[in-house]
Amino acid sequence: MTLQIIPSSKLDCRTGHALRRSYPLKVAFGSRSLATLPSVLSRAGVRRVFLVTGRQSYAASGAQQRIESLIGAFNVVRFSDISINPTLEDLEVGVQALRADNFDAVVAVGGGSVMDFAKAIAVLARQPADPAAYVCKGVTIARPRRVLLALCPTTAGTGSEVTRFSAIFASGRKRSLDHPWVRADYAFVEPDLCLSMSKQLSAVTAMDALCQAIESHWSIRSTYKSRALAAWAIRLILQHANEELCPDDVVQTTAMCQAALMSGQAIDITRTTACHAVSYSLMQLFGVPHGLACALTLRGFLRYNAAVVEDDVRDARGVSFVRHAIRETLDLFGADTVDEACDLIEALMVRQGLPTRLGALGITESSVEQVLKDGFDPSRAANNPRTVTPEAVRRILYEIL
Repeated sequence: MTLQIIPSSKLDCRTGHALRRSYPLKVAFGSRSLATLPSVLSRAGVRRVFLVTGRQSYAASGAQQRIESLIGAFNVVRFSDISINPTLEDLEVGVQALRADNFDAVVAVGGGSVMDFAKAIAVLARQPADPAAYVCKGVTIARPRRVLLALCPTTAGTGSEVTRFSAIFASGRKRSLDHPWVRADYAFVEPDLCLSMSKQLSAVTAMDALCQAIESHWSIRSTYKSRALAAWAIRLILQHANEELCPDDVVQTTAMCQAALMSGQAIDITRTTACHAVSYSLMQLFGVPHGLACALTLRGFLRYNAAVVEDDVRDARGVSFVRHAIRETLDLFGADTVDEACDLIEALMVRQGLPTRLGALGITESSVEQVLKDGFDPSRAANNPRTVTPEAVRRILYEIL
């Protein structure tokens, strides 16, 4: 991926969208970055825009006023019929709506779910088969999307604006689209649009970014570049989460948006690992917010991965490499031991008003068995540096009941 983080005033959109197939992503970051959206659309020859938004966040964030004032000259159809965790049924409706007219661009304004949904329909509307074939049966995406795709987050944490995958739930299970053509053409990150987040949402999305960065750092797919991006994100989050996050604090929110960008770029290279693998069952079965669902098992998997041995290491670079990656993670926390780092993670969650135990969410021992029966995402578990077994997941979940 070619990623350019550039001042919005210098956003270069001269390259014709229809002629590009690799979709190099351009990011405009900062206050008023959305001001360049009309010129991006115009230079790409866009006339009709399929606008994907959240049901309430679109107006609450201030994005509605900004967007409508900017793209009023285009023919715009708005779509907001999306579940909190987008489902295959949502996707089928969205793809049908996008296919029904001659749209030139998909613009998405919202949180991670909104952006994931927009990425999925933008690419699947171009494919010959129904969405279920690609989401559930693993049919290969064969055609590049035709529409320009631009994303604008209204939450600071998911990093979906810069990744090549999209999470969709089908029959109660999380599925992923993962392909370069899923990635957007442009991301407009305007921290001002994240200032309306609630304190809980601010805390949950910050934990999502932190988990993404830590998981990327120890992933078996990690590279020098991904570890540098992840480390940058971790430092930013820890620096600004030393006190309770205030969504209306411009400095804090800008830092969280930057951290989301960095962690998003990192997982675009590496994918996530065990914490995310288990989180999807907690989300779907018990309605636990995504970032919190990941954060709850972060301490357990940090301890688990730190105890890696030759018999269960998954990283081809070996046990010593994994242990070094864990040591670097501890250093980022300023911790001497794994237990000390785990205590710091728990203290951070408490500081942000988040529960650290499953019991506080009404999850019991029988619920743990339900999670294990539901299974965990194998594609994410496979990226973990130590083999993830049902017994290990059971032990980690029981420890935080």
